[in-house]
Amino acid sequence: YDCRDDTLWITDSTNNKVYNIQTDGTLVSSFGEAAIETCEVTTGWTKVQNASTPIQSATHKQGTYSVGLGKSGTLSTLFWYYKDLASQYNLTGSNVYVWVYITDVTKLAIASAIKIVFSNGGVPEYYKWYARADLSNGWNKLGGNITTDWTATGSVDLTVVDYLAISFYAD
Repeated sequence: YDCRDDTLWITDSTNNKVYNIQTDGTLVSSFGEAAIETCEVTTGWTKVQNASTPIQSATHKQGTYSVGLGKSGTLSTLFWYYKDLASQYNLTGSNVYVWVYITDVTKLAIASAIKIVFSNGGVPEYYKWYARADLSNGWNKLGGNITTDWTATGSVDLTVVDYLAISFYAD
């Protein structure tokens, strides 16, 4: 089983710009989306439950690498990862996407296969679930407008988002 997470993008539909994060941490405007996590390195990704240690993978959507995520234990079908982001991001009204590479979609649970979470500190959160039927082998662009397409638990301050998590449920 192998899932790969590459780049997270935010679309700024109001200003129609793309922001690329430079190595010095500055944002450079480009095409209408902003990468808030490029997944070039495994630094900062924390594994939880039956998750394997994140690896740097040459399979990538953009850039040079991606972060390879996978399952290592047998005690549970759940495994997940989280990352405290280097900066706070204002996601209010933004289209938020995560690229996920799936090697074998049949190894994911049928009903609740992947959950993606954004928050400011972990809980409350904005999340989006994907069933196996929503996914395919290869690259999957997951997300949508965080205000209308994602579900909120509690009162999330979307102006200071600094946390990303991705959960996988194996079959």
